[in-house]
Amino acid sequence: MASTRESNRGKEFSWPCFILQEVCQELSTIVAPLTECIKQGSFEWNRSAQNAFEKIKECLCKLPILALPDFNQVFDVECDTSEVGIGAVLVQNKRHIAYFSEKLNESKKNYRSSNNVADAFLRRYAMLTILGARVLRELLIREALGGGLAGHFVINNTLVVLQEHFYWPHMESDVTALIATCATCYQAKSKFLKGFYTPLPVPSQPWKDISTYFIMALPHTQRRKDAIMVVVDRFSKMEHFVLCHKTDDAIHVADLFINEIVRLHGVPKTIVSVSSS
Repeated sequence: MASTRESNRGKEFSWPCFILQEVCQELSTIVAPLTECIKQGSFEWNRSAQNAFEKIKECLCKLPILALPDFNQVFDVECDTSEVGIGAVLVQNKRHIAYFSEKLNESKKNYRSSNNVADAFLRRYAMLTILGARVLRELLIREALGGGLAGHFVINNTLVVLQEHFYWPHMESDVTALIATCATCYQAKSKFLKGFYTPLPVPSQPWKDISTYFIMALPHTQRRKDAIMVVVDRFSKMEHFVLCHKTDDAIHVADLFINEIVRLHGVPKTIVSVSSS
């Protein structure tokens, strides 16, 4: 029987394994001995589990660099099956885009088709469908989360952007899972510090200290504008309202800022960005 320390080591790898499932090839086959050990009932740490434990640690240290998909080019899907699990790799121009792997449960292991060739094609079609849907959903979530004027905001804001144009089951759980693994969201997340709030320094001259924020999800104008960039001079309280698109990226916003603010008032010393929570 394994010690308590070994038991905890196996369970601590459940979350890293979940993160690795789309970036590590043949993950379901690698972790199969571990999942057998942490099932309900007795816990027994054997040689196979130890080997799997070492392989996963190696995967954590040597994650592959996945390429971004180009939907104007052809995708290739490499599939394979075994007695333990099924797996697939999405490839484009000989570069890996994403991985998919799934461990077969007992009922699926016992399933046998009368036509092995047809069975293989059905499995490959299922893997292609699942993999394509996962990649597309992740791309849509990442675009709503960090593309355009999105600034890695909270889950609700990302859901509002997605639900304007798309729907799929369990969308909220998909968004929550991706945001939980997003390094930019973690770094940008505000931290609550105990104590009194520290006010901003009082400005001494106009248009040297400004604040800015965006008003989005507005009706389209005749020129198809659907957002407003608001820039406020903290000294005089004068405001500029600049029409823009919700999908404008940082380059377009910087051009608007230079043309509408810097051209009139010069370059400010400080800029305070106000975002909704």
